[in-house]
Amino acid sequence: MAKTIVFLTTNKYPNGDAGAIRQHQMAKIFNYQGYDSFVIGYGNNSEDIQEFEGVRYISLRKKTTTVLGRVLSRVSFAKRAISIVENLDDVGAIILTDGFPDLFSRSLKYAKKKKIPLLHDSVEWYSPEEYKYGIFSIEYLMKEYTNRIAVKRPVKVISISEYLERYFSSKGLATIRIPVIMEVQGKTPSPKKDNVKDIFVYAGAPGKKDYIDIMLKGFSQLSKENKRKIEIHIFGINEQQLISVCGVDRNIIDELGDCLFAHGRVSHDEATEWVKKADATILLRDEKLRYAQAGFPTKVVESMMYGTPVICNISSDLGKYLKNAQNAYIVDACDANSFCSTIMEFIDTDKTKRTAINKNARYTAEKCFDRKIYLDALVSFTFSKAD
Repeated sequence: MAKTIVFLTTNKYPNGDAGAIRQHQMAKIFNYQGYDSFVIGYGNNSEDIQEFEGVRYISLRKKTTTVLGRVLSRVSFAKRAISIVENLDDVGAIILTDGFPDLFSRSLKYAKKKKIPLLHDSVEWYSPEEYKYGIFSIEYLMKEYTNRIAVKRPVKVISISEYLERYFSSKGLATIRIPVIMEVQGKTPSPKKDNVKDIFVYAGAPGKKDYIDIMLKGFSQLSKENKRKIEIHIFGINEQQLISVCGVDRNIIDELGDCLFAHGRVSHDEATEWVKKADATILLRDEKLRYAQAGFPTKVVESMMYGTPVICNISSDLGKYLKNAQNAYIVDACDANSFCSTIMEFIDTDKTKRTAINKNARYTAEKCFDRKIYLDALVSFTFSKAD
């Protein structure tokens, strides 16, 4: 019987958020190598064992309409999850993401008892600037606890970025760097864009990490003639949230007028279809802040996978993969003037050059972000002896 690789995650598995997509790709790697992946996540309200693309999973989200009920469901996640793990056959390793402190302590206790590897998939490290209450925000404090205290020997770490890899290595922990990974070879690129206007797409939950306000201000600086050539489609937030959440000035929205479309929340499949048809996706982050150095924007890889280049500045490890006017359009600085300049360069790029950049974006995704690249490395690292 194949050993079971257990993933413990409070993400919305199987495909409700970027973290869930990452866990699924890792689970598929282990399945491909002959193991049996089992994900205990926090997706839908059903507690029945289900299957998604060959990966078995169960969701521990409880159906409740009260705030207290939702809190209790989260707080009890670790206890319920480990109870399920204890009833699984031949568990070979546990890979966990984030959760309340007892998720780490309970997992470590089980792993030591069974003498199996325990790994942490580390994908971010927040900055206080992302939150209304700064260093007193619960999400910020929990991440501080996770990275500084909970993740300790003999836990091994899968780091999404060089920043996190360096940090955990400096703590004496065994670490491997695996960026965003996708099933790139299984997706059909859309390199030929026949849009009447240039379509720019942002899809995600920006909060305060993605600078929608600066990007829209940059678009507003275009000439009237150039504005008539473009459409800007924002998915994940509506027009009112652009103002209340992202800090976009009402005058900017009015100035952009008919070229701006704020669609609000849509399904991941619908957002993906827009990314496929877009001429480019857009992203700006403050590269000086910790969150932008530690994380790795999934939306960049998803876009490139479909042959849609990204207009962005360099944050995280993007500089290792993106080259201006080759497979992406690089914004020199995180400000409206620089963003506007890059948009104008894009608009002026001829069709032949654009097609080449689209193809190069897809090629980069195939060579750098396809999950099969890490088939052997991830499994070998998981079962290697920690120093």
